[in-house]
Amino acid sequence: MFLGALALGFPGAVEAAPPASRAPAEVGTWDPWELVLSAPPSTGNPFLDTTVTATVDGPDGRKTIEGFCDAQDGTVYRVRAMPTRPGRYRYVVTFARAGAAPEHVRGQFVATASKRRGQVKVDPKHPFHFVWAGTGEHYFWNGTTAYLLFGWDEETGRQIIDRFADLGVNRARVALAGRQIWEPSANARGTTFRPVLLPWVAKTPDDPNAPGIDVTRFDLDLFRRAERILDRARERDVQLSIIFYVDGYRPGIDPFGERGAGGNDERRYYRYVVARFAAFANVMWDVANEYRHFRSDAWADAMGRLIRDADPYDHLTSVHGHASFRFRKAAWADMALYQHWDDCGGHPFMLLNRQLQAQLGRPIPQI
Repeated sequence: MFLGALALGFPGAVEAAPPASRAPAEVGTWDPWELVLSAPPSTGNPFLDTTVTATVDGPDGRKTIEGFCDAQDGTVYRVRAMPTRPGRYRYVVTFARAGAAPEHVRGQFVATASKRRGQVKVDPKHPFHFVWAGTGEHYFWNGTTAYLLFGWDEETGRQIIDRFADLGVNRARVALAGRQIWEPSANARGTTFRPVLLPWVAKTPDDPNAPGIDVTRFDLDLFRRAERILDRARERDVQLSIIFYVDGYRPGIDPFGERGAGGNDERRYYRYVVARFAAFANVMWDVANEYRHFRSDAWADAMGRLIRDADPYDHLTSVHGHASFRFRKAAWADMALYQHWDDCGGHPFMLLNRQLQAQLGRPIPQI
């Protein structure tokens, strides 16, 4: 899926990474480029005691990128970049583990021009609309909701993406934290489906009330499966809007609650997701689904700003706004999302919201 890995030797490492982990010199524009760092096992919690950061300089400017741990024992870390223009890119990666001096890795790679459509962005000439940043084509939004897409096995997930693309569906809202508890489910023959999505390690994940979540460690199997499905969607030009919580007010989904909302552990969750997924051109961010059932406007605003700060590529970001969108002037909100029904298909409702948005002098798409 990804182009490239670099083995990094650290003092005390027992053995070097195999030659296959060395990095190729090229990647296509709008494709994920990846640097893999190999380290000795952590004596503590690598999600807490180790940081990996990178500075990447190239034709599309300087990007500051966070890396992430991809092994429960702290032996693997990854840094991902997404060059948006062809040319030479130079990087400096800093690996810092508690109690040890920082290590630095320097290198370069070349991005070659591709025919990728790239990210979906707000059209700067017609800011109520969208364009593909890689080609300048108009993007006609045709979306659906597939909350538990990442609950399927990889092959079924890829088939679902292909079905969406074949039907002209080019955006789907998918959850990272959520569960299906309100209706029975059945697996088709030869497929695997788990109606539970928890991005953290849990002692009893199938317990709907007390899953025993450890918010300091992430479920790497879920993230890897999600990445493979996300990569298939990228190949088919299907956008996936990553929802950090679906139905967070239900028991067993939000491990932070009112007391931990916006705290260090929750912020680590948001930053980790951005670090893993931001190099995919087909990502959008949805701060939460129906956030007002379990969080405040101030919280949504703070997390939206955190995403914008952490994401070096400024993917489209919003939050589920029910029938009113409360962040029309927020710099992190690229579009307004609503949930509303009426007998006219939402036409008068959406025209009104478009007018209200225009009156603020900041037109953004209304969805």
